[in-house]
Amino acid sequence: MTNPTAALDAAQTFLFVPAARPDRFDKAFGSGAHAIIIDLEDAVAPGDKETARDAVAAWLGEHFGGGTGIGADSAGAGATTTGPAAASAGGEDAAAASGSGGSGAAVVVRVNQADSPWWAEDVATLAAAASALAGSGTPGGCPFALMQPKCEAPETLHAIERVFAEHGVAAPYLIGLLETPAGVLRCETLAEDGTVDRFAFGNYDLALELDARVSEDERELLYARSRVALTARAFGMPGAIDGPCADFSTPGATEASAKRGRDLGFAGKLAIHPKQLPMIESEFADSAADVDWAYRVVEAAAAADGAAVNVDGKMVDAPVLKRAQRIVERNPR
Repeated sequence: MTNPTAALDAAQTFLFVPAARPDRFDKAFGSGAHAIIIDLEDAVAPGDKETARDAVAAWLGEHFGGGTGIGADSAGAGATTTGPAAASAGGEDAAAASGSGGSGAAVVVRVNQADSPWWAEDVATLAAAASALAGSGTPGGCPFALMQPKCEAPETLHAIERVFAEHGVAAPYLIGLLETPAGVLRCETLAEDGTVDRFAFGNYDLALELDARVSEDERELLYARSRVALTARAFGMPGAIDGPCADFSTPGATEASAKRGRDLGFAGKLAIHPKQLPMIESEFADSAADVDWAYRVVEAAAAADGAAVNVDGKMVDAPVLKRAQRIVERNPR
């Protein structure tokens, strides 16, 4: 069992897959996404929450531990409610990847929001699954991450840490999804607390909570997006993850959305369909020309030993060198 921190710090593509569709988990894992997000929240109807939770725990056991499944019986009785089906985060085809190939992905589970009747059982079941995996003798920390929707207060994240500690395992990598006005306004507090490992931006839920009339380019959310991206950088966190583009059918829509996020300083993007992955990666990944330039800058600066240096006829000052170093770090040779 490996710790997913490094992979999740650098991940650029995050593909949602409904927790109620365990038949799609392996397909999503092999889709080429840097990380998959198994969604227990929006993608699961209230009456299916318990079944979906148990399916996720079972898959985690099989995936990371060769069959060490854990379900609601080990963590406490799961809540069961009835009601209309919740909207799927990825729709019917969200994780219908085109094959099982690829090098695999980091695994994230999006739990329900903290004030829901399902959150406590989500966290307890996942902590029990992590504990069972640790007990299987495989070294390392929790091999999967958690995404907390409607993330607003450090206390929620501290509670997750406590539950995992009670099960004898270290807290998982935590992604805080900022999708409410309070969450965006408190992002500095969350970053300063240090419990959340990375931010993600929830554009659609935020627009709903603002009762905003959002145009195609989402310019109305520019302040909120910039605040999240700025806060992540200011506190030395990995670059924030931009929200998804719901339109995966119109040519150019995903590309334009990805470019806007990258231009603002986001370092990755959520996806609701596997065909969005290459479009997102193309925008967020460094080009071969950029990588070549960065290595030449870093090598020239090292050879100059502090003296002024120019590359391609341009002076290499501190910001230029720092940008080159970042690209080299992301693209080791």
